[in-house]
Amino acid sequence: MSYSASYILNYETTPGNPQTISYCDDLGITWVNQGTIPGTFPREAEDVYADTVRPGYVFIAGDCGIKYSTDFGVSWSSAGGTYTSAASYQRISSYDSTVFLAVGEYITKSSNGGSTFSNLVSIATLYPDYVSPLAKSVYLVNNSKYYVGISDKLFKSSNGGTSWIALNGDVPISVDSDILSIFPIGTNDIIVSTNDGVYKSTNSGNTFVSVLSFADSAGYSHLYKISDTIIYCIYYAPSGIGDAVLYKTLDGGTTWITNSFGLSGNSGYTADILCYNSTTCFTVSRSADWYYTDDSGSTFSTPGLFGKPMAISGAIYPSYRLYRCDDETITIDTIQDLSEYTNPSQVVRLQEYPETCWRVGIYDEVVTEFEVVTVEGEPFATCADCTPVYYELTNCETEDIVYAEPSAALLANKDKTVQILGEGSVSCYTVVQVIGFTEEILVPVTISQGGFEDCTCCLPAPAPEPTVYTRTIPKPYKQFYHITDSECDIRTNTTFAQNYYRLFQTIKNGIANSCPDANFEKIWLKKELSDYDKINPVGVCVPPVVTTELVCPPATLVTCDIPTGVSGTGDFT
Repeated sequence: MSYSASYILNYETTPGNPQTISYCDDLGITWVNQGTIPGTFPREAEDVYADTVRPGYVFIAGDCGIKYSTDFGVSWSSAGGTYTSAASYQRISSYDSTVFLAVGEYITKSSNGGSTFSNLVSIATLYPDYVSPLAKSVYLVNNSKYYVGISDKLFKSSNGGTSWIALNGDVPISVDSDILSIFPIGTNDIIVSTNDGVYKSTNSGNTFVSVLSFADSAGYSHLYKISDTIIYCIYYAPSGIGDAVLYKTLDGGTTWITNSFGLSGNSGYTADILCYNSTTCFTVSRSADWYYTDDSGSTFSTPGLFGKPMAISGAIYPSYRLYRCDDETITIDTIQDLSEYTNPSQVVRLQEYPETCWRVGIYDEVVTEFEVVTVEGEPFATCADCTPVYYELTNCETEDIVYAEPSAALLANKDKTVQILGEGSVSCYTVVQVIGFTEEILVPVTISQGGFEDCTCCLPAPAPEPTVYTRTIPKPYKQFYHITDSECDIRTNTTFAQNYYRLFQTIKNGIANSCPDANFEKIWLKKELSDYDKINPVGVCVPPVVTTELVCPPATLVTCDIPTGVSGTGDFT
């Protein structure tokens, strides 16, 4: 349902002693002392305001200036800007945690969440005919429409504080009775409480009428609006005059029910009330009296507090539960404003837990413990969309692993092998999709070719082993005849050549015998060995020819002319 943060500002009467602030996170039941604040008597804070949007932010304003805390009141910083910090401030409030108004001797404004303030106008300027006027109440309808109660007059601005008009016909609502709290009701009605009673306007503040009168005109009161119909009013009588009374209306202030009588204690210049719902409220007064009721005031208790409570403020923040996507039994409760992720329920990543995804839901229980979380990046529709995906690419040859960013190309090649262009070369990698987080650095990859079933298909075929050719050249039978044909051809044609050679030798010897003057150097025989296919057809190896020894025929008588001058006898056969 919610987380509540409540603060009580404690009054200090010992000069030099610091003020303290109390804190509660269980709807007003248990309070703890958060420590001191930057206010010391007599320059102390008068009001406390719990930021209604930002859990942990709380503001104080008073004679000490304007201060703020971002850690539930543990530590404090001074608001910057040009405002008059030495002025007396009585109340501080905001509309949406962006625009703030602090009022007292000045109307002072912040437009940046309370970091810096600047003066809008001096109260004495708005109400010059009142002696020492002081603004003691403020209400912001929106970022530009404000109500401020200055002493016994009610002022309104509709342009962000640039100009102001006095309501109720520019006359006091109740003469010399300070306006102590203001609430608009619906579109046209306005209700205020003063020292002597409650007044209501049904015509946008043109006129006011009394709807509730207190027993004494010098007491202190404060309103708290639950809705346009249910409103509480606490009244503390002046010191020594009477008792405190809690009132309640169910019709927007027309009639009032006195829910309690005879609350002990009297007002010491302040009265404040904080209601958590239509039945549970907490009231304080600077007289050191405080009361808690959870039954609309039928009964009261006085929880243990620290110091003298003078002002109270609180806020109820929506609480959210985050369910871890991979195990929804693991949850985180937070009061950070995650409303933008709940309709419909979305999934986010958290800066504090970067390794997981979380589904955001509204939590319907009261939260007393919570974590501060920071949403990182854009939300996701489902856990499946949020859970990170990356790819492990294993080199087919070296087995080195590359952690790759997700891409459509890698998704298309999940559980396959791809070629990736590296530094001047192409390598093959198996692709495995991994769902989850990793601390590895993911890199983008570009696939040059994909779809391979495995490394064997992806890697190029290995280069064939070189073929070693051995050439054997048979040694020819004769030095003068060199061929590379078959042994059969060689053997056959060698025999053929030998036969021709022998025939030539026979002819040569015959010539030598018959013609002794012949020049034998010029007698030679041309052997056409290239035409041996005519002797042995291709593919046929015939056995060597057996040569029959030649038998010379009987010698023939040759007649020669005898050269002149030659004489002699002989047988020229």
